[in-house]
Amino acid sequence: MDADYRRVLPAVGRDASADCVEIPMEGRHRPGRLREEAGELGTLAETYGLDIVVDLPLSADLASPSEQVRGGSRELCQDAVEVAAAVDASKATLVPRTCALESAYDDVELRGRFVELALDLNSYADHAGVELCVAPSELLPFAEMDPLTKRDVAVCLDAVRARATGLDPDRLRDRRDAISHVHLAGLPGVEPGGDAAGLDDRTEAHVRALGHDWEGSVTFGAGDGPGPIPAELRSAHPTT
Repeated sequence: MDADYRRVLPAVGRDASADCVEIPMEGRHRPGRLREEAGELGTLAETYGLDIVVDLPLSADLASPSEQVRGGSRELCQDAVEVAAAVDASKATLVPRTCALESAYDDVELRGRFVELALDLNSYADHAGVELCVAPSELLPFAEMDPLTKRDVAVCLDAVRARATGLDPDRLRDRRDAISHVHLAGLPGVEPGGDAAGLDDRTEAHVRALGHDWEGSVTFGAGDGPGPIPAELRSAHPTT
């Protein structure tokens, strides 16, 4: 989200089909600033009837081989979760990533470190009243997420990057109950009644796989839209 939430929330709120907005905790929306402005943001969201989903800082490296980096990232994420609770966000998304030279380290060890701290963060978020949603990534493909999903950690699906992170439509259909949030970034030209018209073939297949009766939240990133939600998802939670 490049635009300030003071402009974005009213714009999204005027869309009768929207009930949710996603805010990356970066730049002007970093945790420290949002903490200071929690009251104002919360009031705006309430005024326009919008739920809030936050994206935890991408600089967090919970998989790092460095204990100091992992510790700092853990504190960063915990602080961000506290801010999410302060602005009454329902969900916080987390992208598994690392700054470590992955070719120099064992993938299993990197993923194991992330999973350990993600489970800890999930408990922390649950205590704060925020649902943590972990997004499949190159570091942690969907096929490797069982250690999280079997412990009831929710999944965030980036519909555009789904195939690149190991989530084919058939697997998605079988495991859709694990997915709590869908992010539809960068999908121009989607028609309101078009049954996913405007999506590329791969993304359309993932949208269709969720089905009309899937229950979860759907957003465009506030900097990517707002835009209409594909008809396949609109009957569940028509959000922006």
